[in-house]
Amino acid sequence: MHINGSVYLGLDSDDDVPDLHKPKISQVDFSKAEINGELRIRNAHVDGKLNLFGIRVGRFFEFSNSRSAKLSLDEGDFGKIELVYVELGHASDHDDLTLGALGSSSTHSVQILRSVTYGTVESSGAHINNELDIRGSNLKQLLLTSSMIDGELIMGQITKDGQTNYQSWSDKRHLGLEHTKVRILRSRLRDWPDSLDLNGLTYTAFAPPLDDKKYTPLLEELKQWIVKSVPFAPAGYKQLRSVLMNSGYGAFATEIGIQGRDKEREAAWDGGLIQDWLWLSMLKLFINYGYFKWWAIGWATLLTLAGTLVFYRANVLDLPDKHLCPSSTQAANLLARKSIIDYIVYSFDMLLPIIQLNKRNYDLEVYNWPRHYVIMHKIMGYIIGACLLAGLTGLLK
Repeated sequence: MHINGSVYLGLDSDDDVPDLHKPKISQVDFSKAEINGELRIRNAHVDGKLNLFGIRVGRFFEFSNSRSAKLSLDEGDFGKIELVYVELGHASDHDDLTLGALGSSSTHSVQILRSVTYGTVESSGAHINNELDIRGSNLKQLLLTSSMIDGELIMGQITKDGQTNYQSWSDKRHLGLEHTKVRILRSRLRDWPDSLDLNGLTYTAFAPPLDDKKYTPLLEELKQWIVKSVPFAPAGYKQLRSVLMNSGYGAFATEIGIQGRDKEREAAWDGGLIQDWLWLSMLKLFINYGYFKWWAIGWATLLTLAGTLVFYRANVLDLPDKHLCPSSTQAANLLARKSIIDYIVYSFDMLLPIIQLNKRNYDLEVYNWPRHYVIMHKIMGYIIGACLLAGLTGLLK
């Protein structure tokens, strides 16, 4: 079907038309059709399916003040899509019926304003050249998997003619943005549903909602928002951290990075990955996953002082000095007197063998229980060194 002009269905009126006066249409099938102008369906009830599969609409598709059991826009090509005061599905539907499907469609912009959907609205693989605006709508589930939105994803309340419609989510309350590309997320964080899939979502910035240009998300809001993403995926935390860092919120970015690593450590424990959990726990303890590398210096100082106390009380250095006393007779009669500084140097040498302050310390043999402490002391040094090296090389970000 090829139409050079435009197509209008229903009652072309901007006034509030009562339901009883709206025409009822059993179904609409424009699959594979080409409409060079506009397709407008206003003030109508489509009892069956509104099938626009593979349609080409040159300018504008409007579906407003109407309802339909199912809407299919898969593989369509639209100049613009606008759904305003639309009811998709029926309140009695409890299954996962895909009510609105953009599929691999291409369109300039999509608006789903002040509408209600009782099933899943799916836009997987779609390409929207400008924005996707869903303000004031009550949605059950919106899936935008692997879609590309070159403009903004807009959510929140909308006011028109003195009436305010708030963003809301019913039943499943799920928004799937897996492997979706969006330029800007424009909304309050409270306008998002309780369940999200942000794995692979990429975006460049947050923007305040259109009704409140002064809004800036707080750190706690960001933490509550990112934790809604299920299942856990480190990519979501890394993306948010990168956006905050590039926006000049370095402190926020650090907090989100630490939160992401904490969640990763919890996931490793829950998944039985004990080796990963141990490594992440050590990184948490000694350098806070690389965000506070100076903790390693503090730990090295603390362990050096602890070793000094242990070695001093055990008198491990108060032995014949074979370098000063090569003769066994002299060694037996002459003891090398060691100061507290010598014990500090010895403790540091044993903790970080890569830095040798006194080579003679490595020739000293320690016996009995102090020997076991020396071994533990060296192990702690290697652990701190490994954690610090991982943090300095950037492997943890």
